[in-house]
Amino acid sequence: MAKVIWRANQVISIETKCKDENRKENIYVLAQMINKAQLLVFNLFNKDNNWEGIDLSKAPILFCTYVTKQFIANSNIFKQK
Repeated sequence: MAKVIWRANQVISIETKCKDENRKENIYVLAQMINKAQLLVFNLFNKDNNWEGIDLSKAPILFCTYVTKQFIANSNIFKQK
């Protein structure tokens, strides 16, 4: 997995499975990096990390939060186009 560099407005998906969890299915959530260390998390989840056809301007927001460098470094994060 490539290193994620913080960029405002970058859309990402985050794997919700913990590294030591034995769950067979992965669940991903869609989020957007905003400002410095702020993450806008949408109420959008899926199992295959395929987000084609999603219109973020119509997507419901789950919450907005600050995140740490450790969260970014230790989470399974995938850039979305």
